[in-house]
Amino acid sequence: MATTPEDVAKRASVIAKAALAARRAAAHKVANPEMPDPDADNGEDPKTIMAQGLQNVLNGLAELARCSRGILVLWEQRSRISVSVAWPKVMEAVPVLDASRTWGERARQGALADQDPSTGTYLLCVPVRGAVGELGYVYLDRPHTAGTFGPWELQAAELAAAAAASVAIQSRFFKDLAGSYQRLQTINKLIRSLSSNLPTRTIYEEVLNCFVSISGAEQGAFFVAEQLRLVAAVDMHGNALRNFVPTEAILEQGRKSRRPLVTLDMPHEDPHDRRPGAKDAPQMMKGMRSVITVPLFAGERVLGLIYLTSQVAARSFSKEDETILEVLSTQTANALERAVLYQEMEVRVVERTRQLGRANEELKALNEVLDAKVQQQVATLRNAERLRRYLAPNVVEAVMRNDETLGQTSRKKLTIFFTDIRGFTALSESQEPEEVISLLTEYLNAMTSLIHHHEGTLNKFLGDGLMGFFGDPIPMADHAQRAVRMALEMQEKMVHLQNRWFSAGSHPLAIGIGINTGFVTVGNIGSETFTDYTVIGTQVNLTARIQSLAGPGEIVISHPTYAQVKDMVEVEPRGEVVVKGLHAPVMVYRVISLK
Repeated sequence: MATTPEDVAKRASVIAKAALAARRAAAHKVANPEMPDPDADNGEDPKTIMAQGLQNVLNGLAELARCSRGILVLWEQRSRISVSVAWPKVMEAVPVLDASRTWGERARQGALADQDPSTGTYLLCVPVRGAVGELGYVYLDRPHTAGTFGPWELQAAELAAAAAASVAIQSRFFKDLAGSYQRLQTINKLIRSLSSNLPTRTIYEEVLNCFVSISGAEQGAFFVAEQLRLVAAVDMHGNALRNFVPTEAILEQGRKSRRPLVTLDMPHEDPHDRRPGAKDAPQMMKGMRSVITVPLFAGERVLGLIYLTSQVAARSFSKEDETILEVLSTQTANALERAVLYQEMEVRVVERTRQLGRANEELKALNEVLDAKVQQQVATLRNAERLRRYLAPNVVEAVMRNDETLGQTSRKKLTIFFTDIRGFTALSESQEPEEVISLLTEYLNAMTSLIHHHEGTLNKFLGDGLMGFFGDPIPMADHAQRAVRMALEMQEKMVHLQNRWFSAGSHPLAIGIGINTGFVTVGNIGSETFTDYTVIGTQVNLTARIQSLAGPGEIVISHPTYAQVKDMVEVEPRGEVVVKGLHAPVMVYRVISLK
């Protein structure tokens, strides 16, 4: 059945209406402020809208031309198919696409109607053109029994191609607009993130993913420091790349550049490239890669570099990409510098915390040492207080300076002395207590001064008597000589006191003194609640026994003491004294005077 002009007009009207509906749908999506994801597969994205419009156009054309099958193909770029629709719609588009490839390339020169010599099939192929150049092609074929395509069908195909170009341009505009909107959202999100204090690892990952996304790169890598050490690498889906290898020459050029630099690189061809249309690209274009390097500067110092790559056949980086990435590189450099400073501050804080911890431990140790020293000083002061009861102030100071073992119990050879006032009991009975105490206080003060003068140790008061020793806590080789000299001066002092206190013959008072030299135990002796610095032992008992043998005004010494002082005193032997605890009697002597 022949096609009439009326049929052509009717079919052309269908094609025009389909194209108009598709353009209106695309325009409606452009006007919608809620921009969808340009790559979303939800029936609302630009590719779906374009495919629906193109399908309607192809359906009208195929019915008009009474063809067996047909396909309408649009390229995103010369080597990459953006969308294709087939007729009948239910059939698989791939066989039609494979059959149409050669004729689509030939149709770039203009519409053609021909017969396939290998199959005898009649075909019609018309280019789809727009202001930007070749957009794709429309292909129809039918068996040889249906006859060749006529001029009316060629005009209808050209009308369909024009309608397809209109739909493609409208949809591509929407896609570009939606893509720009998404890029702005991505950029805004990155700028907000970089304004906060992020760790360097987070900066590497977020910046790199953002740069790859907004530039349309297939791969990206982040290098830091002047040596350009690789710290992160991802593909276009955000997956980490373990073996990213940049071109060293391009990397070095990018480091020296102050601005983003776009260059071409020629890596080895990837035999596993399965992208639609990739194998249709010229051989050189398939291997050629577009690379953009974005340096990161802080003043004159290189902080790092971002390295992005994409196949030229798929996409080359534009001036717009350079401008956007240059602006973001400044934000990234500032964020990196802040992060580095923040990390340095953290390191300093951690180190300072460690130092403070060590200082605290040292201070704690010093406090413990100080506490121990304070306790030691307190103990020393307590010892000093006790010593002041027994020693002269200058002797106490000397002891405190030189003897750290003060008060420790030990066995030493010392000279011990006892004194007692003869006739004091009778005096106490005849005098008022106040007068007795006054006389006794004056006597004890005078005797204490003499003991301190000779650097002896006053051990204790025994009523009207005294007990003391020489040789501790200050060691001295002449402790026996000092004791005897002190005793002679005590007798002289007592005569002066007696003359002042009483008239001649009235209430006679005199002292008896006993002196002995031997080994005794000396130190702080007593209970947990009370201790006394004193001497104990058999030699102390012997000294008390010797003192009891001394008459008024007499000084009696033992033989060990005499052996020490025989060259300095005149003596009179007094016989032997037996003391409990000693195996043999002890010879004693009365001291008469110094030689």
